[in-house]
Amino acid sequence: FLIESLGYTVRRSDDYTREFRPIVLEGWRKIDSIVAKGMLNPAEGRALMNEAQLWARRIAAVDAGELRVARIEALKKA
Repeated sequence: FLIESLGYTVRRSDDYTREFRPIVLEGWRKIDSIVAKGMLNPAEGRALMNEAQLWARRIAAVDAGELRVARIEALKKA
């Protein structure tokens, strides 16, 4: 791990990439129902579209194997 070169000892690492994708997609499905009800003003809609584009790129990177989601527990060496 790169973090070890910074003086940390990795105690635990968990890869959550597989679980991440469906959680993100479910969140966007919920947002879609809000949008469908017309509950956003134009500025909010534009901000949401920007955010959706960002998340689409993240999901594409996950799908391509270029991005992983992980939890790393590390301690700084004394």
